[in-house]
Amino acid sequence: MRRLLLAALALVAVLLAPATAGAASEVLALDRGELQVRFVGRASPPPAEVTLPLHWDAHWPRAVGWAQLRIRFDAPAGHADEPQALLVSRIGNAYRVKLNGQVIAAAGKLEQINDGWSNRRPLWLRVPPSLLRDGENLLEIAVRADPSRRAGIAPVRLGAERLLQPQWDALESVSYTH
Repeated sequence: MRRLLLAALALVAVLLAPATAGAASEVLALDRGELQVRFVGRASPPPAEVTLPLHWDAHWPRAVGWAQLRIRFDAPAGHADEPQALLVSRIGNAYRVKLNGQVIAAAGKLEQINDGWSNRRPLWLRVPPSLLRDGENLLEIAVRADPSRRAGIAPVRLGAERLLQPQWDALESVSYTH
């Protein structure tokens, strides 16, 4: 129990600490975007601007459906100078992540309701340098939401791998102590 508490405190400290960037590198908090929701058996609302995190069960209890989030952003300063990564502390149930139209991650069966897949680990993605553009970029995250499975999307972080690595390590430490 003490080990779990220490790991949780370390995670909180890392996530709340400001990014200490060297050179021109920075970490972007990608937590605002346009959300389109689709339900099984009922009408879907129009797209809306949202701020992450998205907790499906809190917004639509017992509903089965899908969410498509579109986040537009400018590439981080210094992105061409060092490897970049994308970090999401929680995403699911099933998901697909696209950057500028290219799939960079997917897990579970997005269209198959209750396929048993329920992601319970953080998502770490190395961003292919050729996909991150100077100027505007588009990150698209699609999730399938099964009722009572804690579906949703946590805030997304994008930046130099070396700056995000401590957050990833802390998240992994907590996920393995549960």
